[in-house]
Amino acid sequence: FGSRAYLDLFCLQSLVSSLNMAPVHTTAGWVALGLGCLSTSVAHSAGKKEVEVVLAQYNEDIAWSDSFANLRTVYCKGTDCADGAIRLPNVGREGHTFLKHIVDRYDSLADWTVFSQAEAPTEGYFGAGHERRGHMLGGVTFMDYLKPSPDTGMKFYLTSQVHVPTLRHSLRSTFQVSPDQVLPSGSEIRGTCPATAADRWNSFEDMPELRKFLSSKCGLEEWVLADAIRMFWDEYLETELPAGEIVQYAQGARFALSQETIRARPKAFYTKLLEALSADTDPCANYIMEWAWYYVFAPAVQATPCKLSQDIIDSTQTGSVRSLADGGVSGVTSTSTTTAAPTPAPAPAPVIVRTKVTKVKSSASLEVEDPVATCQNQAFIDAFCSALEGVLDVRPDCTCEVPTRRLDASGRSLAGSVDMLYTVTIEEEVDESGEPVDSSSTGAALVTSVQTKIAAAASQPSTLTTALTAALSEAAVEMTVTVASVAAAETTEETVTMTQTVTSSTMTMTSTTVTETTTEMDVPEGTTRLLGSITVEIANDTFDNTESLESSAEASLTSVLGLTDSDTVEVTSTLQESSGRRLAAVYILSYVIELQDASYETAAAIKAKLTADSSAASTFLDDFGSALGDLLGETVAASSLTTPRVGGMPEETTDGSESNSCNAQLGGAIALAASVCLALIQ
Repeated sequence: FGSRAYLDLFCLQSLVSSLNMAPVHTTAGWVALGLGCLSTSVAHSAGKKEVEVVLAQYNEDIAWSDSFANLRTVYCKGTDCADGAIRLPNVGREGHTFLKHIVDRYDSLADWTVFSQAEAPTEGYFGAGHERRGHMLGGVTFMDYLKPSPDTGMKFYLTSQVHVPTLRHSLRSTFQVSPDQVLPSGSEIRGTCPATAADRWNSFEDMPELRKFLSSKCGLEEWVLADAIRMFWDEYLETELPAGEIVQYAQGARFALSQETIRARPKAFYTKLLEALSADTDPCANYIMEWAWYYVFAPAVQATPCKLSQDIIDSTQTGSVRSLADGGVSGVTSTSTTTAAPTPAPAPAPVIVRTKVTKVKSSASLEVEDPVATCQNQAFIDAFCSALEGVLDVRPDCTCEVPTRRLDASGRSLAGSVDMLYTVTIEEEVDESGEPVDSSSTGAALVTSVQTKIAAAASQPSTLTTALTAALSEAAVEMTVTVASVAAAETTEETVTMTQTVTSSTMTMTSTTVTETTTEMDVPEGTTRLLGSITVEIANDTFDNTESLESSAEASLTSVLGLTDSDTVEVTSTLQESSGRRLAAVYILSYVIELQDASYETAAAIKAKLTADSSAASTFLDDFGSALGDLLGETVAASSLTTPRVGGMPEETTDGSESNSCNAQLGGAIALAASVCLALIQ
């Protein structure tokens, strides 16, 4: 036994003996024997720099892996942790653990890393309470994962597949899910995909319990689960679903990767995924991650990794019903209980309702003594809305924004201005051609009237000043306000189509689509124009080089927004005067950006960064201020911006899914639900 060659021969004979038994690995003892002997051999010749085993532990017994303890890194989220385990907060299940290791060790990864849950790797999955819950494919041992694959840089044994539109599932015939299931005999090591008549894909089966479980876990109706998965793929994997929207994956999330394969994606990619799984103990996103791991590391895959026969593909729409195993929440854990698919009831006739929603938006710049106090005064905002109602003959929605931030020694804003943003919303039911269902509808006339009256106020702001002064007096608000300017109206039209199914007295929305058109300004064909402003504060209060400021601002916008050589940007600057001691030079940078032949996705992404209160605005302001400061050689802070007016917005292209441009954050069920709902109404 002191001979290395003798030890390897003993291990090989033991493995062959165990693999030839029927059924394979019938006891944990055979598993331990196979793992123990080969891992001892591997441990003699490798260390963590070459091969590392990452185990995601809660309270599982990991004694099965002691024979290669020198290769093992354990992350624990429970109370009964292994000696030397790295403790992590109990969030995100194994997906969070694997991503945490990748992010933290991105620059010091082992040459080959095996990722596994800490449960003993027994064959198949019979349910959470059963001793056979290790998710191993028949004929495969844990040691197969420890052997690097230089040709592919990754090792997956795919055991399941899901048809995303229906969530029907298909299992590999060599993946055991019940004691009664007889596995094919044979001692060959299985591959990533089925390759023989005995090792094949079974037909797809309906899994209503799984749909119900995911619906509850994700906080979504069953009919939008597929959209949630599509959005996750687009947002986090940055690719489309595989051909036919059939995703093949390894139940139990066990796989092995080379250092080069992991680093083919930037660290930021994994950091974003990690954040998505960090918000909850058992997040919805982790179940999608179990399906997604193969595609995280093989981003170029557009077809399914394993070929499918037409019969298997056809079974995505027909077939039997499969139930979840007791306590089965790992991916699509299932039993072999099968019943005939129920005959669907006749579908009720759909009711289609189309609503044309027209929004007329504008803003007014007001000169006030204390901008912050003004925007915090709800009585003032109500009075402004009342004044506008008198001018427009319709009540708008009003919000107040502070476009500048000039502070005195006590931190209070000095004299300046506020922007009052207001929107008039007009809705009417229309037919398929866009004409009002009610012939007496006055929607179009009301839109024209509002546009005309805003144009009149823009040409003579004093009329709004007079109306506002009267409204403030009536509301007993003591404030001196002057309307400096009124912006031109920006009009958008949305046709919202809802297909509704009516059963008895209930109504269930089954689909929502939105078509948006915008009429804002005349621009040349192929050009998208954005007009807005950014407020910046330069710590040097004597700064007055406006020529350098404007050229540097143009260069910073080009860089931060990723504009192309054919795009143009023009900036003009206005110094904000102060009635007190100036602590910084505060400038309003008004910009005109013209995009040439931009796609809808590009234009929408740029608009989002420039939109006040958007999720992207804060990052944009930080990046823009930093870039501008570097060019000027000054300390610069971009403190606020106004939402841009947009002309010539490209038409949105669709690919069969609803919308894939929503910047969803799927870290938790609430965020995922909000993301899908937002995508469906945009």
